[in-house]
Amino acid sequence: MDFDRWRSEYDRMSFQQQQDFYNEAFKVYPVQASFNLEKALEFFARTAGGNVTEIGGWDGQLAGECLARVPNLWSWTNLEISTDAAASHKISGPRYSVPPMTDFAWNGETLITGEIFLATHFIEHIKMRDLTLLMQGVSTDWVYFESPLLFPGWRWGGNDDNHILEAEWADVHKMMQSLGYGLSHFEMDDRFRQTGYATYRL
Repeated sequence: MDFDRWRSEYDRMSFQQQQDFYNEAFKVYPVQASFNLEKALEFFARTAGGNVTEIGGWDGQLAGECLARVPNLWSWTNLEISTDAAASHKISGPRYSVPPMTDFAWNGETLITGEIFLATHFIEHIKMRDLTLLMQGVSTDWVYFESPLLFPGWRWGGNDDNHILEAEWADVHKMMQSLGYGLSHFEMDDRFRQTGYATYRL
């Protein structure tokens, strides 16, 4: 897969084209379990639980791990653009769902409410304008991001990933603050391209 080409065509790609791209990505790279389960569980311990909406949950592996360990998660909705990845989940029970997507979650019509919104290794795959539009439609008590973002001297390109967010963590914090979210917890893990773990509270 040509990720530099994807970056160059991102602004012109329709929802269907992006969906086709991610279905192809699932065929080539089916395993995308890059989340940090320990950090996610630490995040849930800070909350009182409730209903979770995840974006970019791929095959639901993080959901399955957390639902098995955190009993006060009442439901988990996975907004996943890849129909093939979403269909491959192995989670049983009524607490997990994957609604079909027909447009981008930041199209202005998607309203995400409830207790928790979560995105692990997702926000680096969209542009800042789309992340801002997405978060304008989110009104949850808690937000959790896990992501390797840009840092001084680093630019995406010439590598085997489709990271595109043209922002650093300070930019994301500022955007979240403008939407009424306070930064509750933040830490960096330098072992993996400076992955950051950010918890915000409304």
